[in-house]
Amino acid sequence: MGRPARTNIMNKCIKIRILKPADPDMSWKDLGDLLHDLSYKAYRITNFVLLHEYLYAMKEEHNPGYLNAKGKLYLYPALTEAYPEIASQVINGIAQSASKLFKKGIFRGDETLPTMKRNAPISIYNRGYTLTRKAVIYNGKPQELFVANVSLYRTKYAKEQGIPSRYGLVLADNWRDRSARVLLGRMADGTLRHGDGKISYKHGKWYLLIPYVVEDIEKPALKDNVIMGVKFGTDVAFSYAFNNTLTQRQVRGGEILAFRKRIRARRCSIQNQYAVSGRQGHGRKVALRALHALELKEQNFRAQVNYRYAKFIVQQALKEQAATIRLEDLTGIVKPDSDMVL
Repeated sequence: MGRPARTNIMNKCIKIRILKPADPDMSWKDLGDLLHDLSYKAYRITNFVLLHEYLYAMKEEHNPGYLNAKGKLYLYPALTEAYPEIASQVINGIAQSASKLFKKGIFRGDETLPTMKRNAPISIYNRGYTLTRKAVIYNGKPQELFVANVSLYRTKYAKEQGIPSRYGLVLADNWRDRSARVLLGRMADGTLRHGDGKISYKHGKWYLLIPYVVEDIEKPALKDNVIMGVKFGTDVAFSYAFNNTLTQRQVRGGEILAFRKRIRARRCSIQNQYAVSGRQGHGRKVALRALHALELKEQNFRAQVNYRYAKFIVQQALKEQAATIRLEDLTGIVKPDSDMVL
């Protein structure tokens, strides 16, 4: 008798670089100053919340202004009083992220109490930002890109200062991951729900992190008596078959062999160039930098192909309702420089 497959809800996240402000009258410097100011306040708010979560957990929180009528920790009024200019969605997002950090790891004893450093991420409630498609000028050319409209300041404060409360952030077209464009399109259309976002700063660039929720498609029941066997090779990356059929299928390994051939040729070329260059000094680490970069490239390719093949194997097993996947035992057979990737 088969076992029904579980339907899971998965939380995933995409990270998109912010290209520029959507407002043509706003410069990158103005936007950067605004985000850096909010990031500094986010770090102050996070440390404040972590401290008082700790005091409350230790039963040392004696300030009545930080407790609600039921004696529970409630810091929102104190935060809005200290930062009246920041939008409630941003204050709530930062405070909730700090509370989750404390309760998930610190309170259980899995982690020590951290101190949030500067350039803290700016957390935003899911209601605090929307995604739209918009024609913008970028690199001197009109392009249709996604724009995140983010609520950063309170409406009352913005009117008093004569500034907008919401800001448009033009998002990069992630050409390395075409699925990101599809996901952003679904979020803009309202067919995919996005979660609480974060604006973070890293290596001189600003990014928007957008979590989203995906529900697994209902899968057919798995059959205990159906087994999938997988055997690995070189010319043939792997072959697989099921015990309820005589058919054996193969996936060719041409891309692996071609990549390995290019890497070996490049490695020999670098070594030969070094041998005849007469280079001396500057240290061994500098001399081997090119070879280390080549090694990292090979590791990345190996990880990418392994992931793609593993995903394919699981998909085929689910299609045939196989409850068990048996892989060939390569212990003592495969060497580190072998052409077998998996």
